[in-house]
Amino acid sequence: MTFEEAQRLCNIAFSPQSGEPQLCFRGRIARARHIIAITRDADKRNNLELGIEMLRKMQGEAARAATSAASLWASTNLDRDSNEVYPPTCQCEGCQIAELQTQAADALAKAGQHFHNLIVPPTDTNPIQPLLLDPKQEAKSLEETKAWIAALREYEAAKNALGEHIDWASIYGGKKYIE
Repeated sequence: MTFEEAQRLCNIAFSPQSGEPQLCFRGRIARARHIIAITRDADKRNNLELGIEMLRKMQGEAARAATSAASLWASTNLDRDSNEVYPPTCQCEGCQIAELQTQAADALAKAGQHFHNLIVPPTDTNPIQPLLLDPKQEAKSLEETKAWIAALREYEAAKNALGEHIDWASIYGGKKYIE
């Protein structure tokens, strides 16, 4: 396995490819998820879901081939680092969308945890007196409320950056925006 061949396989798996816009596999998947999030057309969403499954398979195959090639190249070039054949971290438009999607998901998870901490008592307290209602825990309640609001603001900022609708009611079990 030559350096060039290993590098070519790594570029196929992890770098933007030709087309407009130029996106890597991760970027194509993130962009498709973004389009699903902003469209109300059920047929378009279903077609994109099928496309995502196909892209995931192609991405998996390409990543396996790239990783195998990088390992094989490194095994015959012990004085070199196998990471040399990998491209730099992709910054294509789709990967930027993926980063915002990750930020939104992380912020929503944090918000959920803080909300849970507000309404569910610690195991060593009276189960009918959640933190929210316990006068002895007022400072802790305020801290959790502020953290919950901050996490929701992070979520809102990421979704706004993506240009995606925020369905606040569905976050905590309400009616979904897109049916």
